[in-house]
Amino acid sequence: MALCKSECRLISKKYIVDAKSLLGIFSLDLTNRLQLEISNDSDFDKIRDSLKDFFI
Repeated sequence: MALCKSECRLISKKYIVDAKSLLGIFSLDLTNRLQLEISNDSDFDKIRDSLKDFFI
């Protein structure tokens, strides 16, 4: 997430955490599907390319 200068959030059901926070990520139930929300569209292509191996 160092590529992302904008604010990024991970959403899992009713929980929302800072996607750049390792502690926040580990507080989520990682067996559930996660949604990544990026506040700035200019970072989208860079982030998508770096995470494409993890998409289901």
